[in-house]
Amino acid sequence: MSELIEAVRAGDVRTVQTLLGTQPSLASARDAEGVSAVRLAYTGGHRRVLDALLAAGPDLDVFDAAALGHVNQLEILLGLDPSLSSSAGPDGITPLHLAARYGHGAAARRLLDAGADAGARSIYGESAADMARAAGHDDLARMLTAAP
Repeated sequence: MSELIEAVRAGDVRTVQTLLGTQPSLASARDAEGVSAVRLAYTGGHRRVLDALLAAGPDLDVFDAAALGHVNQLEILLGLDPSLSSSAGPDGITPLHLAARYGHGAAARRLLDAGADAGARSIYGESAADMARAAGHDDLARMLTAAP
């Protein structure tokens, strides 16, 4: 599994494809902090690696779905457990922070509707609105700032 994570971080699509070709379930791999290979590829800007991982059918968690803006997956996950909208990683980053950072307004709205706290702060003191604003998603930042 660590070989896949290393390849994902490096953007090595050939190694990722080779590993997934022999063991497709590796697409659901996570690093030592619990961050999925999918999210590592997406946040690292490795689009071809991300495409290979998604083609293998990984299990997406609420953080992955929010970061990718997959509202349908959020609907399923939040329908099963609405409290996922308020979950946070060790760094205090919530699914709402991720949706905001990557400009996914529909995902952010769905998370808010499920009870996500727009005022939640990461361990770095950033709110979801701060992340949206820093990434140039000003309309989304305004929506988050106005959220209760």
